[in-house]
Amino acid sequence: MDRGRLWLDVAEMLRQRDLSKEGIECGDVYFVLGDSSPIGHRNFLMLEENILDGRKIQLAGQAALNMKHLSKRMLDLPPVDQGEAVDVSKLHARQITESFRHHVNPPTVLAQQRSKLEHKWYNMMHTWRLENWDWPLVARKAKSVFQTCTDGGPETHF
Repeated sequence: MDRGRLWLDVAEMLRQRDLSKEGIECGDVYFVLGDSSPIGHRNFLMLEENILDGRKIQLAGQAALNMKHLSKRMLDLPPVDQGEAVDVSKLHARQITESFRHHVNPPTVLAQQRSKLEHKWYNMMHTWRLENWDWPLVARKAKSVFQTCTDGGPETHF
């Protein structure tokens, strides 16, 4: 059983490395959420990523702008056209939703319960190294992060 779990974990890690490399090369944008929680007698950092597909950035951005303009004109439309406008908004929402994917990174152990930003950064790099082929890819991924937020609030110092 343990050997089977190890093989499955390694296979998933290798698959994630390929996905990550492809995404970095396509210009994916990362929104990273982090939370450190005590589990047992250790403090774990969990990282969750919402990833905007680099090939669909323009489509998602245009859909968001169209929804914004449509919401401003919605009340001026006759009732017959409002139903059609709602359908168009649903189409745009689906385009935005399909432009994102979600990933939860392997957890890492923090040294103390109230870890400083430097420790969280180190753990984030360690986690990303597990799921990327080499350090240059990790550096490129770090440059692709648009926003980070941890349980301490938005991390502007990252």
